[in-house]
Amino acid sequence: MPGPAKTPTATLKLRGSASKVSARRNEPQPKKTSALPRKPQHLTAEAGAFYKTVGKKILNMGVLTIVDHEALVVMCEEYGQYKEADKLCKTLLIKTSNGNVIQNPAIGIRNKAREALKKSMSYFGMTPSSRASLSIKVETESKEDKTKRFFKVG
Repeated sequence: MPGPAKTPTATLKLRGSASKVSARRNEPQPKKTSALPRKPQHLTAEAGAFYKTVGKKILNMGVLTIVDHEALVVMCEEYGQYKEADKLCKTLLIKTSNGNVIQNPAIGIRNKAREALKKSMSYFGMTPSSRASLSIKVETESKEDKTKRFFKVG
């Protein structure tokens, strides 16, 4: 279908768009995960470090569900590709075998990897513009809950 992609129901709830949420009663809602799954072995060292750091952050934000693991892994792979291409961009221009000066091809690779990474990050609310539409409510512990924690009630 033409047009922008549908906004996930969880995002609509965070925005407070109740009318749109009620219209999507049959949309599957994956369960939020309580722990970060084990880091895949195929990730490079930099991508693996990114997985652990960012994975914990998005887990704490409450946006990581059990079906999002592959999207997280793809984002980490894109980060690894970006870092690898960035290492190759020591110079902006290079000379060809004919003596012509051209832009370093690694710059185009790096820029594509950066754009893919930014897109993946926006899926998890990790860019300022993607967070601007979210208003995540932090649940506070009520006085009654604190009492139950220390005393056996009943």
